[in-house]
Amino acid sequence: MPRKKHNIHYIYITTCKITKRYYIGIHSTSNINDGYLGSGKILRNSIRKYGKENHIKKILEFFPNREDCEKNETLLINEKIGDNFCINLTSGGKGFRMNHTEETKIKISNTLSNKTYVQIHGENNAELEREKRKKGALIQWKNTDVEIRKIISNKISNTLKEYFKKNPKSKLLKKHKCPYCDTIGSGNSMFRWHFDNCKKNTIFVP
Repeated sequence: MPRKKHNIHYIYITTCKITKRYYIGIHSTSNINDGYLGSGKILRNSIRKYGKENHIKKILEFFPNREDCEKNETLLINEKIGDNFCINLTSGGKGFRMNHTEETKIKISNTLSNKTYVQIHGENNAELEREKRKKGALIQWKNTDVEIRKIISNKISNTLKEYFKKNPKSKLLKKHKCPYCDTIGSGNSMFRWHFDNCKKNTIFVP
């Protein structure tokens, strides 16, 4: 059965009354009062946590077709990327697509870098998302070319050697503070993701 064609197309903004964070999206429908609030991942988590009654949707503009909606949505979201209250993770259009410009990628990275898993995914989903990322990183590492893995391992090893050369009294299990992002932690993971490898270290080029 062919997909039903809708005759109403618009850009909307849904805002959480409690956190004041908002999501911008597009919707096509045949019923203007269908109760649709949005489908963004973080927005769904927000609705589950705070309830539909604490979210308000406002239609920003109507368009004659879906294509015009997508084009204008992308322009609007790109203007908002970097705003801490904006919870859009992509530039919009047809869902999640890895086709951002380098400028947009930097804005998204800067927006999320200072947020915890709880802030991004909500208390109920934070641990699940954290485990998914760990598993994803492990799978990616296993699928990485052996020579590249050697390069990464050597880079971590050299970072550790350089650090302990400068700090001979330090112990691996001792808490260390990254000078670039102020993260405090211990173990190899600190040296894998912080210090010279920290994404806030503008000198570091991966």
